[in-house]
Amino acid sequence: MGERHEQMAIDQGLLPQPNLNDPELSFDHALRCSNGNHVEDPSSASAKQGEWCAEPTEKDWERLKPTIAELYAKNTLEEVRKTMKHDHGLKVSTKMLKDRRRKWNLDKNIKSHEMRAIIRIQAQLERAGKTPVFTLRGSHVSREKIARFRRSMRALSDDKILRLQDPTPPGLVCQTPVDTPIVAPVLIQLAERIGRLLKDYIHGSFDAGTWYLTDSGECGSTKGSWKISYDFHGDCNRALQFLDRNDLGSARRYLDIALARTLRVAQEVEIDCFIQRAGRWSWETLHFEYQRLFYCLKNDRAGATKRLASLLSDVGNIFGATDLRTLNICLKLARFHILTGEFKEAFEVAQKVISIEETRRKTHPWYLAEGYFTLATAQASWSREILAEENFRRAIYIAAGEFGWEDTVVIRYMLHFEHWLDSCGRREEAARVRGDGEMLVSRRHQKLAEEERERWEAYQVARGSVKDNADSVESVVE
Repeated sequence: MGERHEQMAIDQGLLPQPNLNDPELSFDHALRCSNGNHVEDPSSASAKQGEWCAEPTEKDWERLKPTIAELYAKNTLEEVRKTMKHDHGLKVSTKMLKDRRRKWNLDKNIKSHEMRAIIRIQAQLERAGKTPVFTLRGSHVSREKIARFRRSMRALSDDKILRLQDPTPPGLVCQTPVDTPIVAPVLIQLAERIGRLLKDYIHGSFDAGTWYLTDSGECGSTKGSWKISYDFHGDCNRALQFLDRNDLGSARRYLDIALARTLRVAQEVEIDCFIQRAGRWSWETLHFEYQRLFYCLKNDRAGATKRLASLLSDVGNIFGATDLRTLNICLKLARFHILTGEFKEAFEVAQKVISIEETRRKTHPWYLAEGYFTLATAQASWSREILAEENFRRAIYIAAGEFGWEDTVVIRYMLHFEHWLDSCGRREEAARVRGDGEMLVSRRHQKLAEEERERWEAYQVARGSVKDNADSVESVVE
């Protein structure tokens, strides 16, 4: 009797329904019978020989996914297909297995973008002194295979590899076994660290295009950092020469100069790194750019102020005049104007920030308070005492209303206000403001101490409850 006629006989009650509770009946067989697809007993000769097989349903695929993954890790697709046919009674083609392999991400072959991601992670961990071991989709990725692919990328420097954008592939497991480290003697640890930093800085400068070679073979820089590095090298050499002569005083002076140059190099590195990682207009990049310009303010006031004004123009054109980054640079530019004696310009910039915040109904009170404080500072330096006092008090009240009287912003404003009153000869008023400020500092310290005490008491209570639970467990055991 054919399968179709046999099924019709079952439906009409002429043949008995299979007993789904029969322990001799396999799960696969029972599942198909419950769906109305009668099949012969898999233990029969025809089933053993694979003469009848059903195509897998979606439930079959999901149920057998771990089994297929385990089989594929050690066998070919053809062997997996035969196993599914003989052991599970499922008729699957090689194409079906390939589709599932792609859907479940079981491919044994490592794609180029996956290997680039592995090499990037390996470089990051090795720079931190770790030795990573990789497993991708359950298969070990040997260091030899990684090294072969790395040799094909010899055109990329270490810093460019660290900046690769290939995403971490799913199914990648990275482990860093703990080895017994070889610790450098304390005497040379600092020298090693300085050498590593200089190496990274030099390679990074060329990779980023900050440094370049001219047609005549000389090294140039788009930001002047090449001269800084060259001068740093010269200062260190001169310090060593004075050390050879036992002239410690002169050696120390040149080392101090070299350290100052190193700080400038560090600023360049920070800005370059944040531009590459966070973007040219991120908050962090703009902050470090301002810090660098503030450092230059001592030696080149006009140049630093001009560059900050240019930065403000660029940010304003991109993000608009009301963006918080634009307002932040406005306030910094106003401070530059105050430090360079350009009080009228500082007054105008501060007024602009206040006007924007007043227009949008004080949605960002810190900028409004900081705007009044900057305006008061400019007026105080510009001999506008009445207006300066009014705006100092206004900045204090705005900040206190938003953040509380014990906030550090309020205390900073009051300290500046007290110093200005004292410089104007109004010592009694300055003393009262100083007393109020000291009271706020005391209250802040008291508040912090109370919070710390509450945290400690909560910790003690939690610790006591854990101990009580442990004692109760011990009593039960006894």
